[in-house]
Amino acid sequence: MKRSLISVFIGASFLILATSGVYAFFSGYSSINVFLHVLFGWLFLFGAVFHLRNNISTLFRYFRKLDARILAVVFLVLVFGVFAGITPIQRLQSWYQTHKIDLPREQSNEYTIYDFSTDFEQGIELEVLAGEHFWFPQMSIWIEDTLGNYVETIMVTYSTSKGVFYGGRTKDNFKLLDKQSNDELQKIRVDALPYWSHKRGVKYEDGYFSPPPDQPMPDGITGATPQGNFKFLSKRNPLEKFRVLLEVNVAFDENEYFSEFDFPDDEKYHSGAGLLGQPSLIYSTTVSQFDDKKYYLMDLIGHGHHSGQSGELFGEISRITTAKNILERVIVQLKNSTI
Repeated sequence: MKRSLISVFIGASFLILATSGVYAFFSGYSSINVFLHVLFGWLFLFGAVFHLRNNISTLFRYFRKLDARILAVVFLVLVFGVFAGITPIQRLQSWYQTHKIDLPREQSNEYTIYDFSTDFEQGIELEVLAGEHFWFPQMSIWIEDTLGNYVETIMVTYSTSKGVFYGGRTKDNFKLLDKQSNDELQKIRVDALPYWSHKRGVKYEDGYFSPPPDQPMPDGITGATPQGNFKFLSKRNPLEKFRVLLEVNVAFDENEYFSEFDFPDDEKYHSGAGLLGQPSLIYSTTVSQFDDKKYYLMDLIGHGHHSGQSGELFGEISRITTAKNILERVIVQLKNSTI
């Protein structure tokens, strides 16, 4: 292949790689941009192979110079530092992760299916469309009667159901802490879904209402943390008319009302035993098998306690900002056994 053609090929590939890389850093996740970056990464590699073949002798001459060798060593140290977690590079990585957390995310039309509907005559389906601030949320779904009495939990995310949280987590260090197996840290648990846990009404020896690691909830109602849109199918409670409720919480989503500078006297909020950010949000709808409605849109009815110390439902949501965009919508549908 001609040298001039290879140079143009590599130059064009590098331009698109650089542009898509900068866009990925300063913008939210985009599957199109990721594919573009990967595609032209491979094309750049293809062109680089021909470039090396045409210039291998010249490159060897360059490496005889001290400054070229020093540059190569610097590059190798950077690569090693990323994988080994060297402190300066780890801080840079944490700063990058912090930046990405605050960016909106692309909404998708694809759904993950959580099917807990084995052996049922009738069931319910929740279709959850993720919003632009949907980011590894903790979530619970449960049933109440029409008077607001708790009946049963039909789904709760793994970390809450098993109590596998770590004290001292922040959006700067959570990746590192979650990779560690530290039983002492694990005992300091975050109560992410206080409205649900207090409704459930099981108080444990540690004083919390959320399950601790040594007393987890059964696997039959435990689901992996959703990564995006999902549909949840469950066998229906025998009640003819009932309420379906959903509580959701995303960590590290501080705003001007819920941040490290707020609630200075609330030790749990600042000690790692509460979520440092906006409180959980609660959605609800009433379902009946006797009306003509096929779909029920869940309404946002309030938020939970900011540090999980009570099961109170706070109806005033004017101080809630980005958390309102964790979920775009939640639709409930009664289903039969022909799903």
